[in-house]
Amino acid sequence: LRRTLYEPVHVEIAQNLNNLGILYRALGKYCESLQALDEAQEILRRLESTDYISTLTTAKTLLSLGSVQGEIMRPKTALKTINAARSKLETLPANNDVALERANSELALGIVLLESGQANQAVQHEREALRQHEKLFSSADHPAMINAREELGRALVASGDTPQGIDYLNQTLRALRRLLGGGDHRALTDPLQHLGEAYEKTKRYDDAERAYKEAGDMRRRLYGPDYPLIAETLLGLARVEQARGRTNEAIAHYKSAADILRKTYRGSYHPGLAEALQAMNPP
Repeated sequence: LRRTLYEPVHVEIAQNLNNLGILYRALGKYCESLQALDEAQEILRRLESTDYISTLTTAKTLLSLGSVQGEIMRPKTALKTINAARSKLETLPANNDVALERANSELALGIVLLESGQANQAVQHEREALRQHEKLFSSADHPAMINAREELGRALVASGDTPQGIDYLNQTLRALRRLLGGGDHRALTDPLQHLGEAYEKTKRYDDAERAYKEAGDMRRRLYGPDYPLIAETLLGLARVEQARGRTNEAIAHYKSAADILRKTYRGSYHPGLAEALQAMNPP
């Protein structure tokens, strides 16, 4: 509708494309997400506008793009993109909308640093993200606050502070269940996955298996059997079975994970695929 109302190069069309990119990312359709976000960025570049709305939209789109780049294992590009968004935000006047995007940029930067193996730096950014969100929202059960606690918990586990990380992840799940009132929801699957990883790290394999299975079953019901993040859950279950000495069960999970990752990343490198292939074909 906006394409029929406006010129082809218009900030509101870029806003729609950014939202579309976010939705595709949530569905695990990364190629479609990148295409929508790249188109939004091209419109914003052609506008060559430095007004408030255009600059804020550019920053939001860059944050979305950087987050997708991080998820498809392009950490260097993702960090560059997120930092470009942060630079745009620094040029804008202080208000709640800008403050929220600055908090989101801390969150996004922490996530990419964590995926790059820089857990201690990730913790610093996730703590700052939580602090900034606390200034914006009075309720601890606000979705943005819940998400910030989840990412801090994940970073703490990776940095070696596993007990505190598990505490934050359990806080996240309790708050989400209160907010959502039961049933399947995408927001529950990530903290369940992260909790499974934390329990696995502390060798609480029964707890890890329960968390992984709940996350995986929920993702299948919500998105179908080939949803990319199901591979993440299968890899966790494979490692748990391997630790228990159940080699056949572990290999079956690794094979299923590898099949999903091959479909999703279309021949590109992914560390999960490398992990699965190595486990199935030991030296």
